[in-house]
Amino acid sequence: MFTITELREHNIKNGLGIKLAYVAYLELSKSARQDPVTHNITEIMAVVNGKGVFNVDGDRHEVTKGDLFIVNADTVHNEEGVSDNFGVYIIGLENYSLGGGDTKVYKLGGERVCYYTEQIVKDYERKGKDFYENANLLFSLIINDVLEVARRVPVPNVKRGSNELINSVKKYLDGHFLEDLSIKSISERFFVNKTTLMHAFKKHVGVSVIDYVIQKRLQESKNWLRISDMTVAQISERCNFSNPSYYVQYFKKQYNLTPIEYRKAKKQGE
Repeated sequence: MFTITELREHNIKNGLGIKLAYVAYLELSKSARQDPVTHNITEIMAVVNGKGVFNVDGDRHEVTKGDLFIVNADTVHNEEGVSDNFGVYIIGLENYSLGGGDTKVYKLGGERVCYYTEQIVKDYERKGKDFYENANLLFSLIINDVLEVARRVPVPNVKRGSNELINSVKKYLDGHFLEDLSIKSISERFFVNKTTLMHAFKKHVGVSVIDYVIQKRLQESKNWLRISDMTVAQISERCNFSNPSYYVQYFKKQYNLTPIEYRKAKKQGE
């Protein structure tokens, strides 16, 4: 199955002038394969479901739900399914190349990109009067995330100096802060003692690992307070706070406003 939503005529773009050309959804069954293609559009590919393979310039890259690929323009590529219902959102960008054209592919976390893209498609299908405004905001969030993750390096098994270790941990948290995280799981991923990780992170970053994750989740929640009508409880759940009361407490402590007060202030300032 392949569906495409052409969006060029809507002139959806972010502050850097990057323009949204189209959003497509591709679903492949096990062992199904697309024909190789090349075009003058840079594509963001966010895996929604299942497992598959991206073949890019002759290299084979295994991907799974939550992975993000960025394929620059004029790059030969195709997709194939490894599991049934391998689903991918494909976001076309006009006249833009990530990584200066040197690196063609990035394999990084794309959970939020999937969600933002799905909202654009749903809003387009509803033909709501606020589609253009919402789509511009969501597209800007997509590009911000993509530009952030494109600057990261893949996280290997780390046996390095303290600075490099903490930089790698921080970059990992930047891409996975909406997931269920613990000191134990992070330390196991980086093959480092829990106590060593906690002390080193606090020393180099200035806050604890948990506080850093909470700050990232609070920043994410501000986006949803601005652009959505979700309740505080819904936003709290989406940003992976244990319950709405804790979310409100953290938010008030960080910004000296409750989430509701922040939302009202933003609407009054528009």
